[in-house]
Formats: sequence, C-alpha cells, structure tokens
Amino acid sequence: MNQTGKKILAGVVLTVTMMVLLLSVTAFTAHAATGSCGKQCQWTLSGKTLTFVYKDYGSHSLISAVGPISSSDLSETQKQNITTVVIDDDIHAIQDNTFYGYKGITSVIIGKDVANIGKYAFYDCKSLENITIPNSVHTIGDKAFFLSGLKGVKLSDNLTSLGESAFRLTELESITIPGKLRVVPTDCFYAAHMLKTVVLSPGVEEIGTGAFVNCDNLTKISIPSTVTKIGSAAFDTCKKLDSLDLSYVTAIGHLAVKGCTALARIRLSNALTDVDSLAFLNNYTAKKVIFDGTREEFEKIANKKESKNTDLLTGTVEYLQSSSDLPKVEDIEKRIKTLSGKAEVPGASFRTLRARAGKTYKKRIRLKWKAVPGATGYMIYGGERKAAMQRLETIKGGGTVSYSHKNLKSNKYYRYVVVAYQDVGSDVEDLRVLSCSPVIIAATLGGKFRNTQAVTFPSKKITLKKGKKQKLGAALVSKASVGKKYRTFLKMRYESSNPAVATVGRKGRIKAVNKGTCYVFAYAQDGIFKRIKVTVQ
Repeated sequence: MNQTGKKILAGVVLTVTMMVLLLSVTAFTAHAATGSCGKQCQWTLSGKTLTFVYKDYGSHSLISAVGPISSSDLSETQKQNITTVVIDDDIHAIQDNTFYGYKGITSVIIGKDVANIGKYAFYDCKSLENITIPNSVHTIGDKAFFLSGLKGVKLSDNLTSLGESAFRLTELESITIPGKLRVVPTDCFYAAHMLKTVVLSPGVEEIGTGAFVNCDNLTKISIPSTVTKIGSAAFDTCKKLDSLDLSYVTAIGHLAVKGCTALARIRLSNALTDVDSLAFLNNYTAKKVIFDGTREEFEKIANKKESKNTDLLTGTVEYLQSSSDLPKVEDIEKRIKTLSGKAEVPGASFRTLRARAGKTYKKRIRLKWKAVPGATGYMIYGGERKAAMQRLETIKGGGTVSYSHKNLKSNKYYRYVVVAYQDVGSDVEDLRVLSCSPVIIAATLGGKFRNTQAVTFPSKKITLKKGKKQKLGAALVSKASVGKKYRTFLKMRYESSNPAVATVGRKGRIKAVNKGTCYVFAYAQDGIFKRIKVTVQ
C-alpha cells in the first residue's frame, strides 16, 4: 500500500474510533444521571436503579436526608421506570413525598443510619410489595405507605412514632407491632383488605380510632396485657374476626367492635369502666362473653341506663368470679383488728390498691391508693403501731383515692390497712372485699423518725429466658435529715402482677415462668413503691 493509501486508512480508523467513543458517551448519558436532593445527599440513576449517597456540599450539616428529585432533573417517564432504590449508610432521613407515585419501584434497600421516614414517602408505590425497615428508624410519618402495594413489612423494633393512615389501603397480609410504639394510630391499617393476622407486642397501650376499620379478612389479633384502651371504630366491620381477648382493657370506644358478625368469643375484664353504649353494635351472633368478674360487676357495665349495651347482652355470659367467692367485709375486719407484730391479712395484695403513706405531718398522715374497678367504696383501718387497729372511716364512692388521719401524736409510728369493698346485695346490704392492702407503717414528723423517700432499682427493665432467675436489687432511699432515724419494722416486700409469667420471692429473687410480660413491685413498709417491667422470652 502506498503512502497515500495508508493516510486514507488511518483517517478512516480515527473517524470510526471517534464515532464509537461518541456513541458510548451518548449511551451512558442516556442511561445515567446524577444530581443533589434533600440535605447533603447526591442521587445517581443508572439503568433502573436509583442510588442515594451522602455528599458533603460544604454546609457541614450533621443530618443528611433523601428528598424529592425535581422534575427538571428526572422526567416522569424516568421516575416510573425505576425499579430499585438504594439508600446508602450515612443517610439519616427520608423526607416527605420523596418517592410519591413512583409506581415501578419493586425493591427498596434502606441504610442502617436512617432514623426518620417522612409523610407520603412511599405513597402510591404500587409495585412495592415488601420492605424491611432497619432498627435505626424510630419515626414513620402520616400516610408514608398509603396506597402502596405492600404485602409484607418488617417494622423497626425501635419504632416509637407511627403516623395516621401509614399503611392504609395496602395489601399487607400480616403485621407485628413493636412494643416501643405505645399507640396504634388513627386509620393506620384502614381497609387493608388482605390483612389476616396482627400481633401487638407487649408495651403497646392503645389501639387508636379506626386502626383496623374495614379489615374484612382479619381473623386473628394478639392483644397483650399492656393494652388498656380500644378507640372508636377500631375494629369496625372486621367481619371475619372470630375472637377478642380484652382481658386488661379498661375503655372501649364508640362502635369499636361494630359489625364484627363472626365474633364467637369475647373476653372482658372487670376493670372495664368506660364502655360506649354502641361499642358492640350489630354483633348478632351466638357469641360467648367470658367475664373476669362477678355477675353484679358485669351488669353494671352492660346495663347502665345511659349506655345500655344491648348487643353485648345477646350472647351467653360466663362469670369467672362469683360474688359468693368474695370474702365478707365483716370476716376480714375481724382479722384486721387482731393483727399483731408482722402478721398480714390473708389474701392481702399490694398491686391492686397500691396503698401507701402520702404526705406526712406532725399530727396527720395522708394515705393514698389506686381506685379499684367495681368498688362501691373503701374502709380504712388504723392505729398506733403497737395498738389494735380499728375502722377509722368508711368511704362511699369508688373514685375516692385518699384519706387523712388527723389529730395524731407527733414522732409516732402508725399502722394501716385499706380495704376496697363492693355492695353485692340487691335488697339488703351485702359488703364483699374486692381487695385488701398489706399492712403499711408510717411515722408522724416532729421528732427523730423519718419515712421512705423512694425505692430504686439498678436497672430500668429485666429480660429473662424461661426458667432463669435474677435478684431484683431494690434499695430504699429515706429522707435525708441529720439526726433522724429510719426504723425498719417491715422489710422490703415484693409482688408480681402476673405470677404465671414471673414470680418473686421474699428476698426479691425473680423467676421466669412463662413467655410474656409482667411487672414486679417492690414496696417499703410505708407503701412507697417502684415497679419494674419483666419480659420472659
């Protein structure tokens, strides 16, 4: 080949090479884009994967957050073609509306540093079926997954705040609510028509208004002992729900269990004091009501003139306690008046009344206690520590929770017992004991004696495996005053709120019995107490 031919060939090769390079750059430009969004955040789109990473733009912000990408940076067509989202570590939040309407997203990987997911963050993400929310997340905003295609979700164990309608109109089939989330919020699972199973972990305290309304395939919900309130319409039209265990619930709202026509079994507590008249509307079924109390207590709940629960009365009722099983006040009173030394009333229990000395003065001691559901009133017994106790007062009214013992001697110790009673008689007075406190001993001021200031524990909670034991380690803190003495007539006493879960011995050693959650009380001689949560795994 001559020199001219070689030059022509070299020119052709150079031209082809440049065209190939140009096509490669053009292809990369067509399929990859990048930009900034949110706080200290850079996004990159490569193919169908959208990735977010921390980017220091010089603001030195301690918080980095994914935010919505401008339509001028990504077209609507590009957004709808995205199938995978990756949020890298060092990103701390997903802001409001970030992925609003990204209908093609099927997979989301959330980094371990994300703490907050904002409002409408994944709203209308129709193709998103499953997501795992890392334990770093403690807040999820209103309607965060509303109208998404979610069929499964693993919530963060550290979730403390969940927004209204967060999973409304999703396709979730089951859900476990972590115990740090105190309230299942309003309309949270509204019309989640595929939802069949719900587990509320111990620690959840309230099911909010409309939380599971129109979940018409819901068949099973596990409600722990920590739940005490069911909001209005919480289970409205859950037509396949066949049983409800509300053993510890004290309040049930308007239309809370309306239209649950498959209900065959409901368990209610005698602690239930606030139930709306239409709470069980249209439950026309041959259901059975299990009631943890007496017939008289149930009738007070179901037959209130101003709020008669006629639908609650259509089923048969099984009473787990009969008024004839309750001891008579006159029998307990005889035992109280003969107590001496460190003796206790048989059957006395601290956890229900929690009777204790409140404020003490030179010539007065103020007693306090917790109201007992179903109580007609309270009887107060007391006297100087070495003297026989007498009935000091009969208080009529179950809502009264204090009594002042006056005209006492200064610098003296006094003993007390508080009894919650119920009048179960229809025509004649028949007073029965609902709860009797242990003996409490407190001193008047004005001399060398002092009372308990507080009870302390070395830890905030205890977690044990079944069969294991642990010493509680409770300690007294007495009011500091030079020259004052704290005389101990009764050692620290202990009590479990549920011995079926955990028991506690005379020296404060806890034994894990069965899986569940309960509280252990430690109380001083004057009734000053502290309780600790015990979880058995």
